[in-house]
Amino acid sequence: MQEAEDVFRQLARPPRSMSTLLDSHTRVILTPDKARIAQYVLLCRINDLTESVIELYHKERRNPAFILTRAIFETTALLFLVYEHLERVVETKNLGDIDLFLGRIIAGGKSDGTPEWAPGTPARAINIGKAIERLDKKFKFDGPGLASDYGFLCEFTHPNCPGGLISYAKWEKKNDIIVFWFSASHKPFPQHLGVGLACLLICLDIFNHYYQKMEDVIQKFTGVWIAQRQKMYQ
Repeated sequence: MQEAEDVFRQLARPPRSMSTLLDSHTRVILTPDKARIAQYVLLCRINDLTESVIELYHKERRNPAFILTRAIFETTALLFLVYEHLERVVETKNLGDIDLFLGRIIAGGKSDGTPEWAPGTPARAINIGKAIERLDKKFKFDGPGLASDYGFLCEFTHPNCPGGLISYAKWEKKNDIIVFWFSASHKPFPQHLGVGLACLLICLDIFNHYYQKMEDVIQKFTGVWIAQRQKMYQ
């Protein structure tokens, strides 16, 4: 747990606010600002979730801790996806659909309709499964990989056998009775807690690494974006 707390303290703290400009032609938030908003929102989210999940691990509340760890996993995957897309624009000097992509990151959802504060932004959220796949591909070494770790957390997040029966009930053969538990802290499989904690540490390390790299890539991306805009309106 100490290692998780140390990594948490290393995370940047989000700014209180940021200034934004509207496009003079479309009257929507400029694309570089969308990248910044995505960066800071994901930072706020991971700080919030990590502070809570550390407390749950301390209390050995396995299932709630795993649910938040999975949420942190997804937040990390989205930050990596944003970085990957910005880096591709910097390398190719081609904006492509980056504005639509960033709009979906910051304003996307599963329901239909357009958020009132982001007119013109597609409402459909990024598929988190694809983000996990990209992260898994980036860190694919010998062994199951990050997608397998994510799948492990999903088993406890959903009311499947691991997240349901195994976590909250136990068959006592001696008396032929089923004993139910109020929480999963009784640890029928104590090794699981360590697996979840390892997933947390991996995610925090990856998030911290790419967050630190975001500053440079956003600056370079902004330069490419400005150059392309100047060509467009010449």
